[in-house]
Amino acid sequence: YLPAEHDQSTWHAPGRFNPDTGERIASPGAAARYQDVFGETLVELAGLDPQIVVKVPITEDGLRAIKTFHDEGIQTNCTLVFSAAQALLAAKAGASYVSPFLGRLDDIDSDGLELIRQIRQIFDNYAIETRILAASIRHVKHITGCALLGADVVTAPLSAIKGMLVHPLTENGLKKFVEDAAKMTK
Repeated sequence: YLPAEHDQSTWHAPGRFNPDTGERIASPGAAARYQDVFGETLVELAGLDPQIVVKVPITEDGLRAIKTFHDEGIQTNCTLVFSAAQALLAAKAGASYVSPFLGRLDDIDSDGLELIRQIRQIFDNYAIETRILAASIRHVKHITGCALLGADVVTAPLSAIKGMLVHPLTENGLKKFVEDAAKMTK
């Protein structure tokens, strides 16, 4: 799209903008947006089902929103967590879950599983009840690593979950089992 190619600072910046002109549209902070726009609805929904969890990004305004939701009894998942410090801030604000993104860290040659270890250690050191919801899972090693390191929940693609069933010795054993069964029926 031509305007974006010529003026990347205007067209590739976070936040709301007019798609015809590229002009930025002022918007209230995340806390005001969450509370003012969705606050009443979320409070009503949370009253219907305590399993409702609001996803909130790790920003200053997001932390304010997490605190507000926590005070209202609404569970939150603080997302886009890429450091143990961010996870600690979210937990102290009252987040029910923090979501470190393992695959995205691995994409930039950082160790996503090491982040899970750091967060788990900090939470255990201070008896923090916020749960670790590992996100951006890419493969079986991520799932196994998260289980070993104490992540409470993972969101994983079906391919990674199905990959947990696969092992060469299992395949060989099944093949032998079928062969032995065929010999018995002869």
